[in-house]
Amino acid sequence: MKRIILSVLAAVLLFAGCAKYSEVDINDIKIGKVKMLTAKEIDIQFKANVDNPTGTAFEVLSIDGVMFRNGVKFATMQMLDKAVVPAASSGDVVLKCRLSLEDHLAALAFGLNLASLNSDDFTVDLTATVKGGIMKKSFRYKDVPISQLLKQFDVKL
Repeated sequence: MKRIILSVLAAVLLFAGCAKYSEVDINDIKIGKVKMLTAKEIDIQFKANVDNPTGTAFEVLSIDGVMFRNGVKFATMQMLDKAVVPAASSGDVVLKCRLSLEDHLAALAFGLNLASLNSDDFTVDLTATVKGGIMKKSFRYKDVPISQLLKQFDVKL
């Protein structure tokens, strides 16, 4: 009997933890510092304004993505450091990422001709892993237009 009650309690806590992810809101994302490391690698710091009304702190464990330009692999992105969204808080969370461009020509196009790049030409495949309490959850997005992400998260360039 004790084992059944313990199992039910664990299941309730597990499902309660899962429900809290939907209560967290990402209001907007701003690009902070941009540092060109090499001709193919760029460190980008994003500031995400996050509202977490729950009593659970969330840890962003990883963000990995592949960016495509007109269907051709353009760059990969990887989060460098874990980030924490404190419980019952609202404010900026800093996400440090590294963008690795596929070739030197992409770097030149990205760096020298930024105004001419059209966000409608780009799509992205993203995977983010978040931990809340003892639960981990992965979010996967495939073939999402960059222009849609920019609008959805009100990204300021």
